[in-house]
Amino acid sequence: MPISFDPVEVARKIQLTGEGRWGDRDIIMRAAIPWYEKTNVPEADIMKGAAHPVAQAAVESSKLGEKESFLEHLEVIFTPIKYRIESLEWRSLLQADHANDGFLDDAVRNRTGKEILAPDAMIANFEKSVHHLIAYGGAMGVESLFYLNRVRFIDSSEFVGGSWGDLVGLAYFGRDTFSSPYVGSASILHEALHSKAQYIARGLFRYQLDENADENIEIPWWTTKNSRTYWNLSRSFDAFHVYSHISLLHASAFITEGSKESLKLCQVASFRAAFLSSLLARASSNELDEERRELVAWLTPLAIKPFGLTDEARAIIANPGRFER
Repeated sequence: MPISFDPVEVARKIQLTGEGRWGDRDIIMRAAIPWYEKTNVPEADIMKGAAHPVAQAAVESSKLGEKESFLEHLEVIFTPIKYRIESLEWRSLLQADHANDGFLDDAVRNRTGKEILAPDAMIANFEKSVHHLIAYGGAMGVESLFYLNRVRFIDSSEFVGGSWGDLVGLAYFGRDTFSSPYVGSASILHEALHSKAQYIARGLFRYQLDENADENIEIPWWTTKNSRTYWNLSRSFDAFHVYSHISLLHASAFITEGSKESLKLCQVASFRAAFLSSLLARASSNELDEERRELVAWLTPLAIKPFGLTDEARAIIANPGRFER
């Protein structure tokens, strides 16, 4: 039977991702404000998403009492970013005119081991992906851009995209990421959601899950006959947040275009979201706090339900399993 999605239902779910405690930008940012108390980041900059990623990293390092930091001997400037995303003004993401941008670019080079590409060669395909995100992501796509304020392209075909929890607002992408607007738009949304998740976390009673906890959750889509991949609960929670939203983006694109690529990507994202939701529902209260449980309960019914599943895939979702390495 051909797969189809109810366009009204998908549009409704996309709209709901931007509402309430876990979706509404103003609520999320206002809840995060106390985390920034006694720092050099003004409330107005937080509400506008105008704090530079390097300033965010400086605050994170100070708050967590980190003695070793790439900022240790740098004079960080807390002046807000001049340009902010409003509507389709996506070009401001590529700016390099802030006093901290040199520090930012050094961090990208050092952490990835790759050189940064000039945006000129990438900008046409990047623009197509941004417009794809806005066209099919609707309000979710537009809002996601708020959570990014710096984008860098790196000279690598190995990387699709990435971000770091301390440099909130930054995303980097490989040179081939935007050759497909389906992959490109999802990659932008993916990294923007990681940034959004950091703001959400800063408004929670328990800021961080244990990022250094044992990686004992086997991830089926990275498993082969010769290798196994394991995540911890922190990474699993972040991935659930991402894949749930991405399933909606691809479903919306498929409704309009009927693309086999968008359908396949939707199938992948919906399965991963369902697996991780099932996994998180089984986590103990010591592992996953009540607020994050509420977010999972809110987001799970908004994600596209998994479809085209094999019996094995159904069994994996029903019993996600956690195994010690």
